[in-house]
Amino acid sequence: MAITAKCALRFRGMGAVFGSSRNWMTHTRTSTVRTGAPGRTVNSVFGGARIGAVADSKNPRSATAMRTPHLRGRSGFSLAETAVAMGVTVVSLLGFYFAAGQAVRIVRSGKEVACASEMLQQRIETFRFTPPWSNLTTVSGITSIVSVPTAASQNLSGVTETFRITPYPAGGTPLIVTRSPNGVITSSGTDLSTHRCVELTVETSWTGSARTPKSRQISTIVARGGL
Repeated sequence: MAITAKCALRFRGMGAVFGSSRNWMTHTRTSTVRTGAPGRTVNSVFGGARIGAVADSKNPRSATAMRTPHLRGRSGFSLAETAVAMGVTVVSLLGFYFAAGQAVRIVRSGKEVACASEMLQQRIETFRFTPPWSNLTTVSGITSIVSVPTAASQNLSGVTETFRITPYPAGGTPLIVTRSPNGVITSSGTDLSTHRCVELTVETSWTGSARTPKSRQISTIVARGGL
């Protein structure tokens, strides 16, 4: 009997120990997580296969929000941001378009000026190396030289050529011969064949690419028998 009582006490003591250990393990393996929002708790059992979420009836999407916390900081572009981006793009394209157009106009204007300079140089050289002296100092002589257009004038629109011959250095009434775009030649002034030195001025006028009138001129001194 004594042995039986002693064994019963020993088993009862071991049961107490096991019971306290089980309570301790249950306490340490079970925790309650509070989310900060009223009425929302999450009970989790570590080592288990399930995480439960209890949400209040006022916010039924709380469980979904807690399952996907990494999506909270993500957001798309608003309508205002899209409109601003489109406006910046349109302004940039318009600026590029106008800059390209201005560059084309500058290049075309430079080409016209180069053609006009070439035409003036051709006229001056023709007068220098086309004797006799009367070809430079009389209306008939000048008309015979300028009646045929130059090759460079084909690149310009509405070309008008003006030839002004003035006695040099004394000055006086000039002899002016004008060739219109359609080839008509008009003149004013008197014969200057008696003068030994004259100043020749050749002016070219044309209509530019932007519908604006442009002109260019060159002057030189010519003497009988050479420059």
